[in-house]
This record gives sequence, structure tokens and C-alpha cells, in this order.
Amino acid sequence: MSKTRVFSLIAVSVFIIALETVSGPIRMVTGVLILNTYVTWILNFIILFIWFKGIRLYTNKRQIRSMMLLQILLLWYVFSIIRGVFIADDYWTAKVLVHNTFGLLLPVAAYSLTNLKVLQSLLRVYLLYTLPLFLIFIFIIPPDTLGRFLILVSVLLLFFPVLSKRIKWVVGVFALIALTADISARGKTLTFAIPFLLVVGYYYRHFIPTILWEWIRKILMIAPIVLFTLAITGVFNVFKMEEYIQGDYTNKSIKNGEVTKENLLADSRTFLYEEVLLSALVNNYWLIGRSPARGNDTLQWESQTEISGKNERFGNETGILNIFTWTGIIGVILYLLVFYRATYIAVNKSNNIFSKMIGIFLAFHWLWSWVSEFSAFDLSYLSIWILVAFSFSETFRSMTNNEVKYWVRGITDKRYKYGMFIMNKSKILKWK
Repeated sequence: MSKTRVFSLIAVSVFIIALETVSGPIRMVTGVLILNTYVTWILNFIILFIWFKGIRLYTNKRQIRSMMLLQILLLWYVFSIIRGVFIADDYWTAKVLVHNTFGLLLPVAAYSLTNLKVLQSLLRVYLLYTLPLFLIFIFIIPPDTLGRFLILVSVLLLFFPVLSKRIKWVVGVFALIALTADISARGKTLTFAIPFLLVVGYYYRHFIPTILWEWIRKILMIAPIVLFTLAITGVFNVFKMEEYIQGDYTNKSIKNGEVTKENLLADSRTFLYEEVLLSALVNNYWLIGRSPARGNDTLQWESQTEISGKNERFGNETGILNIFTWTGIIGVILYLLVFYRATYIAVNKSNNIFSKMIGIFLAFHWLWSWVSEFSAFDLSYLSIWILVAFSFSETFRSMTNNEVKYWVRGITDKRYKYGMFIMNKSKILKWK
């Protein structure tokens, strides 16, 4: 397969993943099936193959060595997947294994996307060809799915100060839609709110020392571990917001033609942690996990257990719980190390403010993985590994603010497509 074809297919993959992201919700609302399970698997396999191919074609050896922790994490995932092949004992566990395998291997995209020409092309396909589908999907997908489809806008929002006026309007409007589409979807609301705050930081960047960015990063990285420790020791449970936030925070929404009320302070996570941790202790898989073929024991989800015949929930809304269930505490530690290293070099080893903003946003995603961030083969999870690619990319971190501006403008404007190359011909900034 030629280098040019691989380049094009990597860019087009974001369009296919976008269709997969909304395929299930569209079927739930309209009954129309866009992609069935087996077609989705074939497409995912092709996408993964292309991304693996892109490592050799678009990632140099020095860049690969700098991402050693990600390589170790992926090897551990492969080990867990191989274990799952031997653990799967019926149709449902085999199906779950295949489904979860795609999600676990999605981080391989980060390698090819450290190449800024490849990443620019992928974002161009999303912004110019995928995002317009929103005008159709807005009528046929639930409000809480809109944020998942628009999630890459949160990444583009970080570059808002250097976008052209026309693209600023596009990104700004879609970001506001995502923020207000479903307030009860707290995860997506926060995911779009954080970039807005970081953009404010951009305008006051001359007053913010690097040490402050680093302290914010450390707090975001350490906070979930501290809060988890406080919760399991019975000192303080951050999920029980009704105990320390006063007032009525209910949100009215229309679902399935009916007006429903949702308490925005409701604790929807504590029982998930209790089930997952108890399941791991009872079945003694806390160290290396139960493999991606299995889930955690559950008594809360009868509708799922009736279908599979097992008293297990094969996936939770909280990403870190899935990683723990499938790959154990070893997988969680490796996941932490990847995020810690990526955010550290983004904040401390870069020549531009955008890299620092990306490092903080990625640190937020680590924190939020203890609340949400479902690890699936979709746009939401891909957005995280795009941020990882930005953070690890030596080329991106070496750029000045003005060079980043030229690169960002090149996403949609051909006049800027090779502007960065013309401005600086040093080896590290050359298109690979």
C-alpha cells in the first residue's frame, strides 16, 4: 500500500469513526441501521491496520522511542486480549472481546498523528466533511449524543485565538451547541467548558508562569487518586454532591416524547465503583484484570445479564473502571504513566503556549476518566489520543506560537498548508 494512500485513509478514518459514533443512537431513535456489527468490525480492523501501517511511514525512530510508555501500555493490552481469547467461553464473551479489543487498541493512532501533516489532514476531514453532517444528525440523535459527535471541536477550541474569523464562528457556535444541548450530560459539558477556560489563559499567558501551569497539571493528575483514597476510607465521597452542595439543581428535558426531570447532583458513580471493586476482590483479578472478554459482576443491570446469561456488566460509563476490569491495576498504572509523561512534556518541554494548554486539557481527561470517558472505538476516545499525539509530538512542541498559527490555519486554508515549512526549514520542522 502506497504512502499516499495510507495518508488519505488515515484522514478518512475520522469520518468513518464519526458514523460509528452515532450509528447506535440513530438506530435507537429512528430504527434505521447505518452500520451493523460485522460491518463495523471490518471497518475498525481496516482502520487499525492503516494506523499500524502509518507508524512505519510517518513516525521516525526518535519519536517512537520517546513514546516508549505508550508502547508498553499497548503491549500489556495485547497480553490482556490474548488472555481474553482463552477466557471467552461463549458467543457473548467472544463478541465482547472483539468489541473491547478495538477500543483498547485505538491508542495506536497517537503514533501516526504525531506527524503534523497527518494530523492536519485528519482534522481537515473532520472540520470540512464530517462536521456538516451535524445538520442532519441534530434531528435524529439524542441530545446527549451530540457532544460525542462534536467532541473534536473541543480540541479545535484550544486553538481558537489563532483560527481565522470564519472558522472561529464555526468552532464557537458548535462548541456552544455542545455545551447547551444536554446540561444533564455533565461529562460533555465540562469537556467543552475546560477549553474555554484555557483560552482565557492564553490571553493572560504573559502573567502565568510555567510553574503555575505545572502545579495545575500536578493537581489534576493527583486529584483522582486522592479523592479515591478518601472515598474508600469513608472520609469524603466527592460523588455525593447533595451532602455538600445546597439547592435545587434539577434539569428538565424531553426524552422519548416525555418531559423528565434529572437531578444534576445525583450520585450515579458510587455504586459502579462498589460493584467493580467487589467483583475484582471476590474473583481475585485485581492485579492483571479479567481480560477484555469479561466484565464485572453486577446485580444492578438485569436487562444486560438476561441477554448474555452472565451476571456481568461488560462495560461501564467510567473509563478507568473498564481499564481496571479488563487489564487490572497494572493496566491502570501504565495508563497513568502515559498520561503523566505526556502532560509533563507538553507543559514543561515546549516552545508554545498551545502545548501547555493541551497538556492541562489532557490532565483533565485523566481526572475525568475516573468519572466518565468510556473507552470505546469512537470520536470521544479518539479525541483523547489526539491530545496525547500533540503532547508527544516533538515537532509540535518545538514550534513557536506563530508557527502553530500557520499550521492551524492550514487545516482549512490551502494558502497556509505548507506555510510552516517555508517559515522554518530546520530538520525537526520538516514534514516527514
